[in-house]
Amino acid sequence: MDVSTRSGSSSHQHRLSAASHLYDHYHYDRHSSIPQLQPVPHHQESRLQANARKRRSTPLYACRNPPLQIPNQHNRTAQQRPHASVSAIQPLGTIPKEEQLLKKEAAMSRRTPAKTKSMGWHQDMVHLRQTALAVLDEVRQLAEDLVKAEKQTKLWQKRHHETKGRLELATAENAVLRRELERTELLLYQAEIQRSTLEKCAKTRKKDTSNNGTALYTANDRHVVPNRSLPADIASLLPRRLLDSLASSAQNEVQAKSAPTRVPKLDYRQVYKDIATLLKNETNYDDGSYGPVFVRLAWHQSGTWDKGTKTGGSDGATMRFKPESTYLQNAGLSVARDILEEKIHKKYPDLSHGDLWTLAGVCAIQEAGGPQIPWRPGRTDQPDGKQCTPEGRLPDAEKGPDHARDIFYRMGFNDREIVALLGGHTLGRCHPDRMLYDGIWQKNPTKFTNAYFTEMEENTWIKKKLPTGVWQWNDDDTPDIMMLPIEVAMYNDKGFRPYFELYAKDEAQFFKDFADAFRRLLELGVPFKGDEEVYVFDKLNA
Repeated sequence: MDVSTRSGSSSHQHRLSAASHLYDHYHYDRHSSIPQLQPVPHHQESRLQANARKRRSTPLYACRNPPLQIPNQHNRTAQQRPHASVSAIQPLGTIPKEEQLLKKEAAMSRRTPAKTKSMGWHQDMVHLRQTALAVLDEVRQLAEDLVKAEKQTKLWQKRHHETKGRLELATAENAVLRRELERTELLLYQAEIQRSTLEKCAKTRKKDTSNNGTALYTANDRHVVPNRSLPADIASLLPRRLLDSLASSAQNEVQAKSAPTRVPKLDYRQVYKDIATLLKNETNYDDGSYGPVFVRLAWHQSGTWDKGTKTGGSDGATMRFKPESTYLQNAGLSVARDILEEKIHKKYPDLSHGDLWTLAGVCAIQEAGGPQIPWRPGRTDQPDGKQCTPEGRLPDAEKGPDHARDIFYRMGFNDREIVALLGGHTLGRCHPDRMLYDGIWQKNPTKFTNAYFTEMEENTWIKKKLPTGVWQWNDDDTPDIMMLPIEVAMYNDKGFRPYFELYAKDEAQFFKDFADAFRRLLELGVPFKGDEEVYVFDKLNA
């Protein structure tokens, strides 16, 4: 409906005036770079402007009269178009275009930080996705490596089992070969003794025959040469068989007359029994037995051998004399020497001290539950101390594994035999007034077992300084049990360690290796004649 035709023109004019005042409520700021509509302050606005402001803040559906409808100006004729001031009027309740642009820009400016933040989150998500993909690739690669490692492990386990089986087979074969070798060595040893005996007998017979000249004939190039001491005619008349018989009987008679008078052989089995009885009855010494000090006496007497200079060893028994009897390492051994002298040597005065001391060591080990050790006599006694060995040939407890090798290599032992001999410390104890150290090596110091090695393997060792000025290793749980510094150092040595572990697990193997090594130790430097009987004694206190 056109404005010119609307009834109530006064009312219409009033509305136009209100719209005009509403438009004038805002004004254009020329000094701003962005067109802005700024409201007129409330104290400067008119009543109509105030009403228009209030009306503007009221929703359209709340107005009493509907808003003014202005037809599209492009479709109206020139006569129908209102005044210029009217043409600028916008519908009531709407916001000017400039204000809409400004609000849109403000809204865009307000959304820009959020958009920027959203874009930052997007970039973070992209980065996280790339990182996750990289991690997945690494996990996939690790899974492939794990599969390969499992296959390789199974392969090595299979090889390990095969190698272990071959090793066990080789160990069994080695044991068989070792037993065969020992049997062969024993037979060879017996054959050497028999050969030596036969050679001596042959030399004696030859010497007796040549000196006495009683043979009726001698064989030379298959011809019989008559004995010129007989008449030629008699020798020629006798038959050859008779001559052979006479020659044989005459030679036997000469040998019987010329044979030297032999001293009755000692009954070494009875000597062994007497020493075993002494160990059983005499209990007024350390831990109730003289056995450990007998073993130490035999070891210290024999362990001075030097294969380079051919001096020392168990032959001679030079520890009876000074200065060897006063060496610090031999302190306390007079106890063993004195009781053996009083109880045994007085009963068997023909028994050498070297044989007595070594036999006492063998008896002490066997009667304490140790292995059987073959023993043979043949040691002699020096008349004085001119052949005493120099001090320092026995191991020093404060030094390390290289020192132990120097001492035992000098005597001809290898690493395995060294550790086996070290197991002799399963017997006895240390005395601070003699060796400066104090304690026992295992809980039962009078019983020969492999407990020395099990204690070394299983205990926790604490370093302890003694009042004597030396330090040793003591068991954390049982302070009375100790180890010398050289022993712990040898246990930590990669060359000695496997034999400690072996003997801790296998007592039978330790007994066998110890018996072989201890027998060799007792025979170092002894000038055996070759016809000595080898004794294997039965245990008396079994």
